[in-house]
Amino acid sequence: MKLIIKLIFPLYIVFLFAVARPQSDSIGEDTLKVESKKPVELRIGQMKFCGDVVEKEPVAVDTVFSSDVGKVYFWSRIFGQGNDVSIFHVWNYKGRQESKVPMTVDGGGYRAFSFQSIGQNQTGRWTVYVIDEDNNVLAKSTFRIKPKEKLSVDSE
Repeated sequence: MKLIIKLIFPLYIVFLFAVARPQSDSIGEDTLKVESKKPVELRIGQMKFCGDVVEKEPVAVDTVFSSDVGKVYFWSRIFGQGNDVSIFHVWNYKGRQESKVPMTVDGGGYRAFSFQSIGQNQTGRWTVYVIDEDNNVLAKSTFRIKPKEKLSVDSE
């Protein structure tokens, strides 16, 4: 019995490595190749910051929000020709990237929006960049978060 285990166990290990190991890189490349696509030409038509998006349209449009806003939405109308392409809304605060939201744009007109949660201490200027897959900036826009105004009690 021990002799059988000594013979079978090494074969079992070799079998596991053969199954778990990827085949060859050329097979993976062949299966992942996609036909060459015509480059998509994108044009950003409109960009708006807002408090919400309802039925794909911006609501409560502004460029200045109070620090208790909770979320700010960035809505953009994008026009393109060609096949699907990935774009990103990149939210920056004080020169640092806070988030990068991916989306796919197809030919024709497309409305894309994303949102960023805003902390009450994140006051100041924010910038949102619309970039393509190669990190080319297609457009950018800024908004500001102002500190919530304190209620003052008038003393008589």
